[in-house]
Amino acid sequence: MWKARFHTVQSSKFTPNKRDEPGKPLTPPSSLSPLYWSSTPATHSTKSSVLLRSRRSSRRRRDLLLDLPIAGRLALAFLVAALIAAVASGIIGFQRSQSLTHQSNFYQNLLQTNTSLTGGESFLQLMNVEGLTLVTDANAPVPSQETLKMDEAALQGLTSRYNDMLTAYIAHDLVEQHADEFAILTEANHADLADQQRALASSTLRTWTFYRAALSQLLMDVTTGNLNNASYIERYQAEPTNADAQSALRSLVRLDARLASSIQAASNVEVQNQIITTIISAIIACLCIIIVGWIISNTLIRRLVMLQKVAQQVEQGHLESRAIVIGRDEIADVSLSMNTMLDTIVGLLEDAQHQRDMLTGAAHQLFSQMKVMSAGELHTNSTLTDPMDLLSDAFNFTIGRFRRFMTRTQTHIEQLEAVSRRGIEQADTFLRALRSYSARTSVSPVHETFSATPSRSGPLVMENTAGNAVKQVDIIHERFAHMKREVYGERMMSLLATIDTTILVLLRLQTHVAPALSLAQKREWQEAATSLQRLREEAQAIQGESLRTFASIDHETLYLTEMLQRSDVQERQERHLGYDHSSELIRMSTAFLQEVVALTRQVNAVSQEMRATVTSFKSAILRT
Repeated sequence: MWKARFHTVQSSKFTPNKRDEPGKPLTPPSSLSPLYWSSTPATHSTKSSVLLRSRRSSRRRRDLLLDLPIAGRLALAFLVAALIAAVASGIIGFQRSQSLTHQSNFYQNLLQTNTSLTGGESFLQLMNVEGLTLVTDANAPVPSQETLKMDEAALQGLTSRYNDMLTAYIAHDLVEQHADEFAILTEANHADLADQQRALASSTLRTWTFYRAALSQLLMDVTTGNLNNASYIERYQAEPTNADAQSALRSLVRLDARLASSIQAASNVEVQNQIITTIISAIIACLCIIIVGWIISNTLIRRLVMLQKVAQQVEQGHLESRAIVIGRDEIADVSLSMNTMLDTIVGLLEDAQHQRDMLTGAAHQLFSQMKVMSAGELHTNSTLTDPMDLLSDAFNFTIGRFRRFMTRTQTHIEQLEAVSRRGIEQADTFLRALRSYSARTSVSPVHETFSATPSRSGPLVMENTAGNAVKQVDIIHERFAHMKREVYGERMMSLLATIDTTILVLLRLQTHVAPALSLAQKREWQEAATSLQRLREEAQAIQGESLRTFASIDHETLYLTEMLQRSDVQERQERHLGYDHSSELIRMSTAFLQEVVALTRQVNAVSQEMRATVTSFKSAILRT
């Protein structure tokens, strides 16, 4: 167990401290207490050197991003990614909102202009009717001045309203005067409609100018009383120019309808552009998020890889490798702790190198107190200068003791089997003798009948003592057979299997002494302890069963003794009948009882010795 640790110290290639004088023997204390080792000067110097190394390792390189904790850094990365996604979606939504707003305004303007133009067409029709009415009223035989004035006022009012409507349309409602609306037409590839609208508006204004001039001349002729000229102007100038003005105005209204369809085409183009913009924005957002994630992950992975390389170098034996501490986050703390741990390990290894010589002396002293039983039981694989080899030899010595214990246990089991065989042979001999005696005396009428009467010394008091003795001997024979078959058969085989398992476990454990400590060794120790415990329990069970069996045998033999004594008395009373075989029967029964008692005591002593051996071995294992 300790050998692996000191092999690690030797493989570190450290030289002893300068304070150790070569050639000067070390005098270890008699007690190898941990308090002694912790109070040595080497430990104090190691602690101070570790503190110096820790202070040197605590120097950190500053970095703005690495100074943030990992949780804050990840939160910042997620926040930046969310902001990028929000900005991308916001830009797309804003563009879509602006497009819809422009289209809505365009539709609203078209609706207003279409309404005003439709009203202007009605004005032109009313002006044509009012002009004709004015000429008709003026040509009446007795014209009414009031009616003429009302007709003139109505005509002038219609003229003024139409002129204001047309002037406002040309001044404010042309598409080319609104950049957003013109951009929509341009996006739909209908920019020529703006030119057509301007041309139609100019044509409408020109025809209106001609029609208004004709109306002005008409009003002047009616006012001056030149009715013939007024009729001529109304028929040949006012009506044709009114028709031209209405035609130009209708063309302008139809153009507004074409503008509305152009808005729908522009909306379709805008949707396509919006899809393209969304895809491009999503790609840009993903790239930005990937870049942010790469930057954040690089701050983690790069230093973790560095820590992994340092750990691999330390695993290969390069204990001088140290991690570079950058930043103030958790990884920086782990790097600093790792450097401090390596400094501590180096200091402990240096101190262990110094204590190794002291442990060598202590191991010599410890091993000199152990008794080597035989030359073939200790397997020394190295010189006695290595303390771990000394401890390995001590462990081999313990294995040898355990083997001797197993040999003694097997010998005891063989003795128990021999004792049981002897008991069965004696019982068989006695049984044959009693049966022979019973056969010779079965003709006697005195013993042919018996009565089952309870007695204090046994379960039944029978008058036919010879037959009853035969039955009791049969019971003893069965008890011995049961003890051989159940107790010393199956259970002893189970005990032997447990012992073999324990030996194999300890032999495997012996092969693990030289390598480094591992979890397998702990499991081997636990398995060995469990096997020993099972061995102890089996021995206790065997002892208990033996005690119960032989107690029953003792009870039966006592009962048989009492019956034989009664048979002796009866034999004296019936001596006149000529039965001389009772004395021989009593003699043989007495000898058999003495033999059974001796065998019982011998088996009990063997069981006690087995239990004491197992207990002492377990205590020795625990001390070792």
